[in-house]
Amino acid sequence: MRLGADVPELTSWDDLDRYGVCYRAPHLVSAGDEPVDLSCSNEVLEHVPAAEVPALLAALRGVTRGITVHTIDYSDHYARSDAALSRLNFLRYSDAQWRWFDGRRQHLNRLRHSDYLGLFREAGFAVVDEQTWRADALPERIAARFAGYDRDDLLTVRGRIVAR
Repeated sequence: MRLGADVPELTSWDDLDRYGVCYRAPHLVSAGDEPVDLSCSNEVLEHVPAAEVPALLAALRGVTRGITVHTIDYSDHYARSDAALSRLNFLRYSDAQWRWFDGRRQHLNRLRHSDYLGLFREAGFAVVDEQTWRADALPERIAARFAGYDRDDLLTVRGRIVAR
């Protein structure tokens, strides 16, 4: 398939197989996996515990021959169901405080875009493109954990990282 060509109708997993797409989710990448030409995730990495992200990216680097594309939601997911909350509400809390709110089913590691850029590079990826979307305002109070971050990094609520 080439860019600009008609997009085929995909109605089953078999259709993906016919076009050479191997969908592996959920799947914890490991060094034993077959190499892939392209890897991607959409709003997944923010749910991986921060301590596990370096190993995950290193394993992904080991199996990805081409590019890897990741969209990351840096916002407080509770704001999706509570309009009274800012999309950056969780920046107000220390790690100890956040543990009381952070659910096991939808853990949020609260890493920022700059953290991910560094982790991708440490894993051996070269970042070839990135894009961010920002909120308009920060909460009045920011937890000490986030004090050293650039204001634009803290305002980021969504990002995309393309690396090879």
